[in-house]
Amino acid sequence: MKSTIMSVAGVMAVLAFLSAPPAVADKDAKAEVFKSLDVDGNGFISKEEAEAHEDLPEEFDESDENGDGQLDMVEFGKIDFEED
Repeated sequence: MKSTIMSVAGVMAVLAFLSAPPAVADKDAKAEVFKSLDVDGNGFISKEEAEAHEDLPEEFDESDENGDGQLDMVEFGKIDFEED
C-alpha cells in the first residue's frame, strides 16, 4: 500500500520552495520539491501524490502534457507556482 504521507524533510522542502523569492525558487529547489512529492520514488508524481502540495492539484491536469496521469520532472518544472 502506497503511503501518501510526506516526510518532515519533504514538508520542509515544500514550505521552503513556496516561501522562497522567485530568484531562489530555481530548478534545484523544484527538483527537491519534486523528490519530496514523489513518495514512491518512481520518478513521477501521481495525482494522489500531488494532493500533498497546496497548488499542484489544480495545476495537475493542465501540466500533464502527455496525458499519462502523472507528472515527470520536465512537466513539473514548467509549472509556475508564483502568486498572481
